[in-house]
Amino acid sequence: WLVWAFVMACTGGQHVNHPTPTLEFLPLPPAPPTIEKVTLTAYSSEARQTDSTPFITASGTRTRQGVIAISRDLLAHYPYGTKARLLSHGCGSSAPPLLVVEDTIHPRKRQQVDIWMPSREQALQWGRCVGWVQFE
Repeated sequence: WLVWAFVMACTGGQHVNHPTPTLEFLPLPPAPPTIEKVTLTAYSSEARQTDSTPFITASGTRTRQGVIAISRDLLAHYPYGTKARLLSHGCGSSAPPLLVVEDTIHPRKRQQVDIWMPSREQALQWGRCVGWVQFE
């Protein structure tokens, strides 16, 4: 009651509409990197390894060094555009230091990362191994 009386005295008895205060939230900090143990393979832009548009990824970009395709179980956690790094592996050749998720693997695959290579020979040389990938 005292607050009401004070407000009435200060406003000359007229009701004053004050705007509702808005809350401003600070953006969330980025999530910490996650490390996954996966099967690592490689692929190249051949119609028999992909679909009818072998140089276009599932996200709509063109294939290039650093592009990876991931299994759909991983895609549920790491969407297109997610950056990744190979931490350790036993495969044949080296991969670019920074990779980006832009493609997907056949739905039957699980916990798999497929690294794009410019040629079939390079993909075969890479081979198949188990390794650790850090998603950022």
